[in-house]
Amino acid sequence: MVVNSSIHALATQVEMSSRQARAAEEARRAAEEAARATEEAARAAEETARAVEETARFSRIRQARSQRDAEAMGVVVKHMCIDGLTLKDTIAASISRGNLVFGVTNDANGTSSVTMFANPFWTEVAVLSNRLMMNVKRMQKLVGVRLGVGW
Repeated sequence: MVVNSSIHALATQVEMSSRQARAAEEARRAAEEAARATEEAARAAEETARAVEETARFSRIRQARSQRDAEAMGVVVKHMCIDGLTLKDTIAASISRGNLVFGVTNDANGTSSVTMFANPFWTEVAVLSNRLMMNVKRMQKLVGVRLGVGW
């Protein structure tokens, strides 16, 4: 009986050791996979950084080339510098160039400072009418319900 219980205890210890060995092996594999994933993420980040640098370099070269070509053709390249301008001056310059700016106020009561738009009135009406017709075609039932309710 003593021999049998010793063999059983020894078998239990061997089984525990093999479980610990398997757990250690699984932990080692998990650590290797984590290291591999970290290495791949680092490579991807390096590639992304290189791609950003290459894109920025390409953009600078393209801008320099287009400016050089314009100067060679005798075209004066105007760069509007907005450094040092106030917000109102910048918006006024934006409007005078024909850009549309919303939500900016220049007086105490909060009315918009946009006094003219990029397109003439009739162009805006045509665009809005076109959108209305497109929406009527897309959602006929909704338009019918709105007309029935009185909008």
